[in-house]
Amino acid sequence: IVKWIKDYVTNAHAEGVVIGMSGGKDSLIVAKLCALALGNDKVYGVIMPNGKMIDKSDAVITCELLNIPYTTINIEKAYTTIIKSVKKSLHTKELSTVTTINTALTTLILGVIIGTKLKLSLAVRVCRI
Repeated sequence: IVKWIKDYVTNAHAEGVVIGMSGGKDSLIVAKLCALALGNDKVYGVIMPNGKMIDKSDAVITCELLNIPYTTINIEKAYTTIIKSVKKSLHTKELSTVTTINTALTTLILGVIIGTKLKLSLAVRVCRI
């Protein structure tokens, strides 16, 4: 997995990866694997509470434990605005939070976004931006 991450990021001509840090084991494992593959300075954690985040302190501890740079961005207002705008244009009521936020980040970040999701087993989704 470590070699695959390194090869993928290298082939994408990216300087590093951005990982949404939730404070859970999924983001911890993926951040650790990326740090092993690329070095701590090439892994950037983003903590994105949508208003309040119960496990925000766990996300901070994880970033500090792994010695990766991180920032916290409260996405509540941006998320609400994006959802309203997309619902209006698509005339739909249900949208995935992750899909919506990743779409918004696409216009802001150059590189590779690493996403995690736990569904029976850890699945790592890597999207080239």
